[in-house]
Amino acid sequence: MKRFVLLFLLCAAFISTQALAAVIVTENWESGAGSWVDGAAGAAIVNDSVTNLLDAGNHAIKVPGSEASGEIGTKLLTLAATTDPNWVITYDFYSTGTRDYLQIIGNNSGGSLAQLIALGHYNAGVDYTKYNYRVAFGSVGWKDTTLTRSTNKWHAMKIEQIYNPGDATATVNFYIDNSFLATAATSAINGVSVLKAGSGLTNGGGPAYFDNIVLTSGAIPEPGSMLALGAGMIGLLGVIRRRK
Repeated sequence: MKRFVLLFLLCAAFISTQALAAVIVTENWESGAGSWVDGAAGAAIVNDSVTNLLDAGNHAIKVPGSEASGEIGTKLLTLAATTDPNWVITYDFYSTGTRDYLQIIGNNSGGSLAQLIALGHYNAGVDYTKYNYRVAFGSVGWKDTTLTRSTNKWHAMKIEQIYNPGDATATVNFYIDNSFLATAATSAINGVSVLKAGSGLTNGGGPAYFDNIVLTSGAIPEPGSMLALGAGMIGLLGVIRRRK
């Protein structure tokens, strides 16, 4: 019975590491804009089955191309509280423009801007034939991924930040279509406070679309911790077998 209890406790510890993550935002726009607000007129919930960009009945944020500099063509979501510094965000992205991206904004405990992280298209000081990423504070700024831009196509985008308490930096990883493309370390370690779809900046070319945005907050188990836990479970099973 004691062996069973020990094994149960190990399994419970494993499950608890997975349960720490919580879905904070999930948005597919099928029920309207919810708590998202326009930076100004320009971003809209659309059904674009006419041009076959979206499946019939599927809604997405449409950010127009060639907008003037300012907050035209953006949607903002301010979270009720800043997330844990460990977080993952995924979203679908379709763009033919020159400067479109989803921006993750982190504020410090005083409410001041402390971090900007982004993945998408940028057009100043980078290779605009590639997808670009940004970690603005305590890190690299705008940089290029190795992936060439492809227009008229949906892409699955993913950004994750991994932070172990006590470390001097966090790690930010960038993925497109399940392929790892870039990583950056940052000393400006913050959770997510605001999500911003669209750059709000001058943007040549056609519109961009954002859909299926999911933000998860919570501890991301490190591979070493998972291996140690697995080894402990295997060892305990061995002890149980030997004592039978």
